[in-house]
Amino acid sequence: MHVVVVAWSAAEEEKASDLPGATVRVVRQSKWRGIARAGAALVTGRSLQQAFVGSRALRRLLVGIGEAQSFDLAYLNVIRSAQLVDVVAATRTIVDLDEFRSAYYAQVAERSASPLSRVVGRIEAPRMRRAEAQIIERVDRYLVSSPVDVVPGDERARLVRSPHQMPEVGDRQSDHRDEMIFVGRMSYSANVEAVEWFANKVWPDLARRRPEMTWSVVGADPVRSIRALSSQGIAVTGRVPSVAEFYRRCAVAIVPVTLATGVQMKLIEALYIGAPVVASRLAADQAGVVDGVHCLTADTPEEWVSAVERVLSDPVAAAHVARSGQAWARANYESGVISAALDAVINEVSWAD
Repeated sequence: MHVVVVAWSAAEEEKASDLPGATVRVVRQSKWRGIARAGAALVTGRSLQQAFVGSRALRRLLVGIGEAQSFDLAYLNVIRSAQLVDVVAATRTIVDLDEFRSAYYAQVAERSASPLSRVVGRIEAPRMRRAEAQIIERVDRYLVSSPVDVVPGDERARLVRSPHQMPEVGDRQSDHRDEMIFVGRMSYSANVEAVEWFANKVWPDLARRRPEMTWSVVGADPVRSIRALSSQGIAVTGRVPSVAEFYRRCAVAIVPVTLATGVQMKLIEALYIGAPVVASRLAADQAGVVDGVHCLTADTPEEWVSAVERVLSDPVAAAHVARSGQAWARANYESGVISAALDAVINEVSWAD
């Protein structure tokens, strides 16, 4: 097996080089050059995401590998690298789209709170949509992680859940009954907008109803607007050694994300570890979980206040939903389950006529 990895830092390069059981080649890229390529793509009409990654060095490396030997199967990860499908010399090809990223940019164009983000979304959504359509036509199978992205009648589409290193499961604690958490990388715009919206529209009413309640915003690289939320009742932690302790002790984990495609792994983590969850309907639908069975859902500020209050005021019912959610997450996201699904696709493609 040969693995080609794009690295953006020395730390990523070192980590990639340690992959066991494979011949690993790492292409070190500069984010500044990526930005320059994306800027040039504004004129050419190319997808900005693909231009960001699509360096000549990466293409030269793949061409050289293909000239040296051919391969039975090429596995291309996400739309950024899928553009290289015509460069890789392989009998069969699989692309793991994970999600239709064009849908995310369409959401950003319509609903983002940032005017600049809306402009980027309007530019990138149609370009990414074209890129996805072109890629799908050129591969033997493409993988998506959300059941809503499986196009009925498309024989090349397969649902394979995203592998993820889940937090270590342990006993749930009961001495932090009014602690709420949000977990996510806090430099990512969709997470930032979700937390800011919740802080402005929902948190004041919850804090007024439950003065002893606390809310932990857990995740690396919080931007200035998120750090500014730190106050009595709200803790912005930044990077933590492990999110598991927060999931184990919280009364409720929230996922108020409304700019999202694919599956929110923060939702899966919370379910997997057994925390009661309130999520946006979008996040729940994309994962395939059911309101009132695996989690509670909410969209408006009033619905959010009501759903969080239900979890806090009825811990027995909340625990029942959490157990159901945990059983669902383990049935769908245990590593063996995902490996078996991926193996089935690889075997199917390998033996195809």
